[in-house]
Amino acid sequence: MHAIPGHTPGSVAYVVDGQRSVFVGDAVQIHGAANHFPGYTDPVAYRKSLKRLRDEIRPRRLYLGHPYRRADGTPYGVELDEAQAEEAVTQSLDIEARVASAARGCLEAGPRETESPYSPFARAAEELGCTGDPALEPSPFFTTMAGYRTHFEQHVQTQEHRSHPS
Repeated sequence: MHAIPGHTPGSVAYVVDGQRSVFVGDAVQIHGAANHFPGYTDPVAYRKSLKRLRDEIRPRRLYLGHPYRRADGTPYGVELDEAQAEEAVTQSLDIEARVASAARGCLEAGPRETESPYSPFARAAEELGCTGDPALEPSPFFTTMAGYRTHFEQHVQTQEHRSHPS
């Protein structure tokens, strides 16, 4: 068993010894499930866990908790071969980088209340091309944005502390 936090603090991967068959549940989000948006509570841990899966564990078979989606909306199966596993993890890393960039831009500008259902993160949603109704399944978008906001606020506090030590 390997700790791979990010989706949730307790996310784990179970690896079948000698086979590199890896069961990750919801820890590899790709483009999300039904809502087309990845959900993770801690973006820094999520990225680190994905890199660990890719670089250290290197699954020959990857078992997902349920079908997650490719960029074109078609679902992966729940059992991925080695090439599909590499593609899914690589896409997850690429998507996290795009979401991080959009979240950072939104947070640096300051989240604003708007008429958008994505408020106060409407700027990030627009940059990412989110057009669906997040009220249908709000958790992934807002959970993920909250994770970025937490890290952004911690970074700002650290920078303020360094600028104005007690």
